[in-house]
Amino acid sequence: MLWAFLGLILGLLPVLVIACLPTIQSNENKQNDISLSNNLDELKKLKELLDNNIITQEEFENLKKQILNL
Repeated sequence: MLWAFLGLILGLLPVLVIACLPTIQSNENKQNDISLSNNLDELKKLKELLDNNIITQEEFENLKKQILNL
């Protein structure tokens, strides 16, 4: 009886992992989307600062590289 139960559990384990995989990947995609959105917002703010002569072109380029991890 115990062996049958263990066999059932071990047989269902891969099915459960595969069923949960899209959810895990979806969460990673959402985090990437949020990060991209935050980066775009930061770049827009920097561009506004540049356009209003609050920061220099050099400062803009350096900060842009930091945001984009270049």
